[in-house]
Amino acid sequence: MQSFSTEKIRKVYNSYCTQLSLDTIEYLLQLNTLAEEQKRVLYLAMESALTRGDFFRKSCFVYLANAIIAPDITEKKNLIAQSILECAVRILEDSRQGAIELSNDGILSFSVLLNQKIPNCFDQIKKDNDHFLFFKNNEMIFSCTKKYECAIAKDIDFLIADVNPFNKNITHPDAPPFSAYDLGGIPVSSWAQQFRDAYALIQEKVPSIYDEIYYFLDAIVPHGYQPQKQLSSTFSKSPGIIYLSYTDSVLKQAEAIIHEIHHNIYNVIEWKNKLLENDRSETFYSAYRPDARHMHGCFLGFHAFVAVQNFYGQLSKTDASHIPVFLRLYCKNAYVIEVVKKYALLTESGEKLFSDIILKYESDTIAHGDFAKKYPLVADTVKREAEQHLEAARKRNAILHF
Repeated sequence: MQSFSTEKIRKVYNSYCTQLSLDTIEYLLQLNTLAEEQKRVLYLAMESALTRGDFFRKSCFVYLANAIIAPDITEKKNLIAQSILECAVRILEDSRQGAIELSNDGILSFSVLLNQKIPNCFDQIKKDNDHFLFFKNNEMIFSCTKKYECAIAKDIDFLIADVNPFNKNITHPDAPPFSAYDLGGIPVSSWAQQFRDAYALIQEKVPSIYDEIYYFLDAIVPHGYQPQKQLSSTFSKSPGIIYLSYTDSVLKQAEAIIHEIHHNIYNVIEWKNKLLENDRSETFYSAYRPDARHMHGCFLGFHAFVAVQNFYGQLSKTDASHIPVFLRLYCKNAYVIEVVKKYALLTESGEKLFSDIILKYESDTIAHGDFAKKYPLVADTVKREAEQHLEAARKRNAILHF
């Protein structure tokens, strides 16, 4: 039995989203700069959250709340207005209120929940069936539905804009200069369709992984395009949202979704459970990357790559073309297991999570043995590549813990 079951992590996610958002609302209500109608929206949101546990379970509430209460983000006027707007939309979406008085004068132009550009000047929002209606001086000036053409699945969108204040950069040493929102010359319809197809592939081929990740994915942001590469990232203060590049195949996109969402799941676990005591200044061998990594990075990567291994293990059972990738991942993960066992200062919670990941890793042991026996040349090649990667890392790093 897993210590960190999907259901347990879901509860952590719900409680964190709710508590963080309520703390932020309390902080906002103490400000003298809010109008009475803005306060009214926040009170309604608090009321809704107390009666519905998943009211705030959307990535935008978490990253906006984190930014509003962060001491190092000084320009907060737009973030506050954005947060109150999203509360209003969520209240209307929840059918708890037919109309909301909320004035905006030139600050906002996009709603994450609607995935739409909206007027930058209005004083009331109403909902009529699926339509959100924006009014100014009792005159309707704009009507829209949620951007269904960008829906990947129920409650999961391909965003057409990005207002996340934490999308600053990524830490991969071989990544190009960071661009938070980039269509890369690919039409929006093609982006949305590739994400949709990749998600459907996960649901069809590995329903257990689909069930595990569905609840932790709210939105996908386009992250450019480079042939033969997948540029992806997540941010711990922006759970539920992942940044993915356009890829050359639906299969690679599905792999990236699984990988990045497991980073999100790891971050959710870490909110309430300290996992490691290791100092981040000390680095260790990583079989996945060209650079040495601190133990947090090794453990985080292990959690994601075992899920990807499981994905290719399932695919390999019906399509032999995936066997080399599966064998390679299984071999790399074995190296990481050695590093974690030898050097990780795991807390009690860290030990439990490590045991959970090992269970998933070992679920592929029989398949690995069968494939290695059936395809010995492939297995030997994979083993030799892993050894060469380690030797190259030793030459690059004067001190390498392995």
